[in-house]
Amino acid sequence: MGRLVEPRPDPALVQADPNQGVKDYLERVAKYVPGEILAAYLTITPVLIGTTEAGSGTRFFLQLVAFLALLFLTPLYFRFMARPGQPKRLQMGISTLGFAVWAYSQGGIFTTIGLYHPGAAALFLILFSLSSGLVAPKPGTR
Repeated sequence: MGRLVEPRPDPALVQADPNQGVKDYLERVAKYVPGEILAAYLTITPVLIGTTEAGSGTRFFLQLVAFLALLFLTPLYFRFMARPGQPKRLQMGISTLGFAVWAYSQGGIFTTIGLYHPGAAALFLILFSLSSGLVAPKPGTR
């Protein structure tokens, strides 16, 4: 199983196995979440919080750099992970949005700048997770 979402299978295959559609949906949800990038973010965020003073410009700057750097690296990571001919643009876009949603759900820089709300974080995370699985690349797309 590759790291990127593959185009939808032939509808005849889905009809042959009624569970295939659910399996494909769940696989897409899992593959759109940039787990490797999130692991880096979840590792560095507590380190930055633990080694800087609350309300300091240093904490804000380091958290902002970490968030923006990983946001920028997300599409590059999926571009690198794509095999030749494999559709990657949709994956790159959805996974970058996914990183932003998951990063927001963890607080981090958004708490520091006063934009974090736990209810909004839960709502965004649930909506992203449920809706991302509905999106699948079409055969022949890049």
